[in-house]
Amino acid sequence: MTKTKKEQRVYMIDTTKVKASILFRANKTDKIFMEISEKQGSVYSLGGFTKAFNGGEINSNTDIIRII
Repeated sequence: MTKTKKEQRVYMIDTTKVKASILFRANKTDKIFMEISEKQGSVYSLGGFTKAFNGGEINSNTDIIRII
């Protein structure tokens, strides 16, 4: 039996669009972080994230990323 490797995803939260209390919760678990990121529409493949970052779409001053 062959194991299929799950592709890693980059989840990003724009901190300017959420309250501090929500960010506090997001730091507790991957699940909450992923839910917030999905609501913001900020889930990337590694290649997609690289392209977005190099294209200036990612603000490293205000965006928090987590690779899962």
